[in-house]
Amino acid sequence: MKNGLLVMLITIVFLYIGNTKVSLDQEEKRAEIDAPNEVVYQKEEWNNNSALIASYLLPEELYAMVNKSRVELQEEYGFQRCTAYLIFDWSIDSDKEWHYDSSWDCGEEIKAPLYSIVNKNVINEAEVFWLTYRQQWDCFLECIQHHGKQKETTFDYKKHTLYIRSKYVVRLTSPEKKAEWISSEWTSAVKIGKDYSVKLGDAEKETIEVSNAVVEMGKTGVDPFLTFECHNSKELCEELLKVRALCKEDYRLEAQIRYNGGDWEEAHVVNGTSPYLYSKRMVQLPEGYVTDPKGVQLRVRYHYDGNDERGVGESVTLWSEPITVGENCWWKENEAETAIMKEQSERHYSICLSILLVLLTVIMLVLVLVKPKNENKEKENIEEKKNGSNSMYRDEKKRKTICRKKSGKRKD
Repeated sequence: MKNGLLVMLITIVFLYIGNTKVSLDQEEKRAEIDAPNEVVYQKEEWNNNSALIASYLLPEELYAMVNKSRVELQEEYGFQRCTAYLIFDWSIDSDKEWHYDSSWDCGEEIKAPLYSIVNKNVINEAEVFWLTYRQQWDCFLECIQHHGKQKETTFDYKKHTLYIRSKYVVRLTSPEKKAEWISSEWTSAVKIGKDYSVKLGDAEKETIEVSNAVVEMGKTGVDPFLTFECHNSKELCEELLKVRALCKEDYRLEAQIRYNGGDWEEAHVVNGTSPYLYSKRMVQLPEGYVTDPKGVQLRVRYHYDGNDERGVGESVTLWSEPITVGENCWWKENEAETAIMKEQSERHYSICLSILLVLLTVIMLVLVLVKPKNENKEKENIEEKKNGSNSMYRDEKKRKTICRKKSGKRKD
């Protein structure tokens, strides 16, 4: 019995250690949400009602999170569903009188007066407010004006200045668990007054960083293509977002390639219609390029044709530094491979730990179930021996009695 209790104690300890490691890993991941880095606000007027629109770029970690399946969420965060929000806080005529209350992002549902659900795209737009909704009037009672029979409502930017800030909140849920909320930090306050407007910078001075260029073969074996990754600086992201906020349009990605130091040639980027992607880009290559892929060079840039209606002219960034396949790109790929290997190693550790716990549990059950049977058999054997001894004693006593009787008859 003592051995069974010992095995049970060891199993409980292992289970506690394993669950603690998983729980700590999940809590660490749940704590990693970056604040909105790039948010551009644009004043609008729809149907004679004031509106404020926010264009923002989703951080890569949050983008990956909202695009995970239920199984992946359960494995990495301990919950089956997640809903991400961008909530807005406001202050009137100063950056001191904020309205945020902790009840906005707790409980079973979002309660923030001004918020937008984050969709699964890299680039998003959020309606901060549109004053056609009467429930939003209460947020700005001292700052709004009503006009006409239809009660068109506008924000009085001539007399008041709006300060706005934002942050991400994520609600994690599972059927058997209480909802859990994760929150990022607030952004810096943005001042929006009568003279506020989105002012474009000089994107023509910015450039893209390119890495991880790899020549691969298509499914048919005769369609070579070049995959690569683009990385935008914070300044470049802000310029890209400003065009989206002003014109509701995007820059496109253009690429050129050359072989063994020859002339640069235009190359079609398969997924070049948006500058906002965290996945790999792809450029189709002529068949002759695969004879020696290490001679392939690539450079890229962003190009916007302009929008006359919005008063935005054509804009083209600088060409990126040429990247040569097999030279200044492989180290990036090796870093990626190292990260993958580390992740696989952690998965193998978790699997081995789970198997060990299962084996210990089975051994414990076997010991607990088998030992009582052995003890019962031993008791039965002892009882049988006792019964056998008593039986022999009775037989012997009976035999002696019979012998005495016979001996008495002979004397007679």
